[in-house]
Amino acid sequence: MTALSDVKVLDFTRMHAGPFASMILGDLGADVLKIEPPIGDETRRMTKFHYGPMSAFYAASNRNKRSLVLDLHDPESRPTLDRLVAEADIVIDNFRPSTLRRVRLDYEELVAINPDVISVSISGYGEGSPEENSPAYDLLAQARSGVMSLTGDPDRAPLKAGVPMGDLVAGIYGVVGGLAALHERERTGKGQRVEVAMLDAQLAMVHYHYSYFDASGVVLPRVGSFHQNMVPYGIFQCRDGFLAIAAVPEPPKFWLELCAALEHPEWIDDERFATADSRHLNRDALKDAIEAVLAGDTKAEWFRVLSARGIPVAPVNELSDLPNDDQILARGMLVQVESPDYGAITLPGNPIKMPGALAADEWMAPPMLGIDEPAVWRETVDAAEQVVAPFDAHLIGRREHAAPGAPDWVLLGYACNACGRTALGAADACPTCGSTDGHVTSLRDEGVIETWSRIVTKEGAYIVGYALLGSAADADAGVRVFSRIASDDEASLALGMPVHVEFVTSDATGRPRVEHTFVPVRER
Repeated sequence: MTALSDVKVLDFTRMHAGPFASMILGDLGADVLKIEPPIGDETRRMTKFHYGPMSAFYAASNRNKRSLVLDLHDPESRPTLDRLVAEADIVIDNFRPSTLRRVRLDYEELVAINPDVISVSISGYGEGSPEENSPAYDLLAQARSGVMSLTGDPDRAPLKAGVPMGDLVAGIYGVVGGLAALHERERTGKGQRVEVAMLDAQLAMVHYHYSYFDASGVVLPRVGSFHQNMVPYGIFQCRDGFLAIAAVPEPPKFWLELCAALEHPEWIDDERFATADSRHLNRDALKDAIEAVLAGDTKAEWFRVLSARGIPVAPVNELSDLPNDDQILARGMLVQVESPDYGAITLPGNPIKMPGALAADEWMAPPMLGIDEPAVWRETVDAAEQVVAPFDAHLIGRREHAAPGAPDWVLLGYACNACGRTALGAADACPTCGSTDGHVTSLRDEGVIETWSRIVTKEGAYIVGYALLGSAADADAGVRVFSRIASDDEASLALGMPVHVEFVTSDATGRPRVEHTFVPVRER
């Protein structure tokens, strides 16, 4: 059992920050149901990189989720939406506050349906702020928070981080807040709203740099890949690439070992480098001296030499180096998942290592749009108030143990010896001629139903029987469907009377309109 196996997450997120947050919950075992508009999360169509029909951008943040299509602007979707909210532990979104209110997913609406619900909202600037409804993106959060002012070389323009830290950090804070609210609900029985703004989360990442400014009043300059006050601490060029060296001043042994490894013990007593302060004042000269030595060999060889002496060091890996890094592979940080729709893909692993995390071999590939509709409709139909069928379940079928892959329900019928008809349902007499000369039997055993299975659509649950009736070429004669029906239709039905119905699965999935004939049935 996973840590969050009993947690249901209703996921209205899109783009990046929100989907990253709900993905973390899915990695920890939560049942995450992603609600998407008929055209899908826009990241399904972004970037030129794809796994077949699946956008690589979408794949990066949407594993371990299910997908359901609901148009939040369509009033007919609201009953289904309300049922899902009623069963959710966490409802997570990253809409602007005004959008949240417009689609009636704000906390006041949610708590009216589910008093215990936890609402996690991630937005750009936060509800009630002067710019609550302004568009926000990772670039803007990094810029406005001050993070970008600290990133890049001193003589060049500020740089954003190579990865979308504004989005990702906001997502992580959203998860922390959501899990804390779950914990509090265990004590109090009450849900609550958790709100995270991207700008707030990114400003928190400024961390000790603001403390430096607050303590000194000095606006710190950009130092590229180096450190504000620790030297040598940064990126150094080798013959074929770059090496990260972090010889922090405490403990002093790292500096001493580096001098020995580079075969320049004289640096230890060199007045330019002898102390942490002198190394800081002469950082450029020390960088040039170190790189002159490193130019003699590859980054892989220098990594081997320096790490063998316990010096904090790492190769600056290209993305193409990651599948060959033993440390990364040992930690399971590249995981392959398989999809029947677009094949095998490799994703970064889950950094949270704990028994309650979802095992990598149980990961679900990022879902195709609306692919989980049948299962979701079944859950919502089963959870809703049951329709009173014209006859009881035990008169229709019984559950039996069956071989793997075989149906575990048997449909019952009354086989009449007098008229030779077999009618659906157990009975004391033949519903056709009234004779009591007959017996209850399995329709499969009688050859009326060869096999059957259950399907689910938005309109309800249906039991589809493939009958031994008519010729193989006569498609209409080969199928009978048994299903729950709406109560206002029941008056026109008689036992065993077939009714022609038409239903449509979601247009977003591309599945066609379907027509069937069915006889009403109710399962337990």
